Amino acid sequence: MTTKDIVAEVAARCELSKKDVSLLVDALTNSISNALVEGKVVHIQDFGDWEAKTRPSRNAVHPKTGERITTQEHKSIVFKQTAMLKKVINEE
Repeated sequence: MTTKDIVAEVAARCELSKKDVSLLVDALTNSISNALVEGKVVHIQDFGDWEAKTRPSRNAVHPKTGERITTQEHKSIVFKQTAMLKKVINEE
């Protein structure tokens, strides 16, 4: 499902214009992104939590050349679903 699909579905369900819903979706994704950049956990009740976690650097092997390399420390987004979402997904 793409952003365009989400906008169309929400617009139809709520009887709003696609333009207004598109602005809402953009504002929502920007708010979530900004919170994660600031190190905050984003929680949406009955859906789940997003959190930016730091992955430490580690030793690895380049799969093509076999050369040993060290990866850099980096941040990655982790999503943890709520029990409610897990239940809904597994019922269908």
